[in-house]
Amino acid sequence: GEELKVLELKNCTCRNMTFRNAVTESVIIENCAFINCRFENTVKGSEGVLLRVTHTSFTECEFGKLTLIADGEESGVEKVHFSHCKFEESEMTVKGDAQALKFYRCEARDFSYKGEALADSDIEEMDLMDVRLEIRAQGNRFEKTAFRNVELIGTTEKNFFKECDMKGYHFTEKK
Repeated sequence: GEELKVLELKNCTCRNMTFRNAVTESVIIENCAFINCRFENTVKGSEGVLLRVTHTSFTECEFGKLTLIADGEESGVEKVHFSHCKFEESEMTVKGDAQALKFYRCEARDFSYKGEALADSDIEEMDLMDVRLEIRAQGNRFEKTAFRNVELIGTTEKNFFKECDMKGYHFTEKK
């Protein structure tokens, strides 16, 4: 519940924890595992907020009522795995790429994400409802994913869809 300027976690395992309230300057997470954790409220500042998450896993975690704005030059999310996680009533804006992510049996409801790219990621058995993505989607693999009122605004290239329910998928090209 504390307001922090910097949250830096490296080489750790967090179980049954709640991360709440604001981080105003940077979030750096490397080589960590989060199990049954909850992330809520805000990560934002005026300008230059850094978000860097790499080589990390989230299992049975909830991201709820989260507003995340990270526009720092080195921001990005890479090689992060999400399994059985929920994203609800959240809005995320990240200046950098989201790359080589894995989502397995996750849910996203009333969720928006704006970033540079979602690239080379695997999304399997995910349930997406009322989701808005403003990104360049490139080289992603979707399998057994349900799209219900999902809007992708941006560009899409070399994405693969296998056994997906695409009825609620809407794409609007934006250069």
